[in-house]
Amino acid sequence: MSISAPGVGTASRSSSLVALLKSTKFPLRGGNSERLISPNPSEGQPENDSVDVSALVFSPHFLPTKDGARVLVFAFGYGFTNNRLMLQDLDTGQRTSLRPGDAPVYSASGHILYVAEGDVWALPFSLDSLQATGEAFPVARNGNHPSVANDGTLVYLDTSSLGQERLVWVNRRKERTSDIEQSYSGIFYPALSPDGQSVAFEGVENSNADIWIHDTARTTRTKVSSHPAVDVRPVWSPSGSEIAFSSYRPGNVDIFLRRSDGSGGAKVLAETSQIERVSDWSQDGRYILYSLNNAENKSDCELNRSMQHKR
Repeated sequence: MSISAPGVGTASRSSSLVALLKSTKFPLRGGNSERLISPNPSEGQPENDSVDVSALVFSPHFLPTKDGARVLVFAFGYGFTNNRLMLQDLDTGQRTSLRPGDAPVYSASGHILYVAEGDVWALPFSLDSLQATGEAFPVARNGNHPSVANDGTLVYLDTSSLGQERLVWVNRRKERTSDIEQSYSGIFYPALSPDGQSVAFEGVENSNADIWIHDTARTTRTKVSSHPAVDVRPVWSPSGSEIAFSSYRPGNVDIFLRRSDGSGGAKVLAETSQIERVSDWSQDGRYILYSLNNAENKSDCELNRSMQHKR
């Protein structure tokens, strides 16, 4: 589905998401750590009405700014209700509150897609001014976990039916054009490949959550992870050749990397005694953004240059 104008045709949080307390971005080739986001004004944030030291950072994503500015869009709140969409300029520290919502992602059509009141909405947005340019409008009823490809194609989880779930495709007139035939006990965090031809997601089958990729053209599927532990939150590399995901297999949650064609084994990308949940991959391929649960139960976002990714 491509978003262009009003009338043209998340979200829910598990208890584990409440523990997402620190967001971290790290390059794939080493370096030092630098804190990006903290809700505490005494830790480098400008004091304003949008700061709440008890709130958490959710679903941080890079905005593809034209001048190279480092800007994040993310949800800020308590995990279940009353979250707000926020922008933060990582260079100036300026934080801007956009509106209530959750699970924000940017569309090349010039919109921020997000979840509110159980539906997917689109907010017209300028990358030049970093401001909303119009009123938000609904895009998909009963939608959750939106993901947008580079050409503006939208995929989301249809939550209108109970029991078995499947992903659906819709056109500009909000008409369902096709379904991915394979159904799962649960589908979470669908993510379109950069070329828009495949979709990766966390799929529950036989009571276990793994990372799957469906090729929409060939109607085939690839199981990226095959481990008894829960694997979650797939994120594509800009080339589409690799998938980063988080897994509970070490006994806590760490970040792993595997080729998207399923070849080779999974490699550990971030491994600590804390909980790391991957969120985004920068367009230049140098950084991965993830959330980190710290021992002090605070919501932070850090730039971590200490991780090494060996290809």
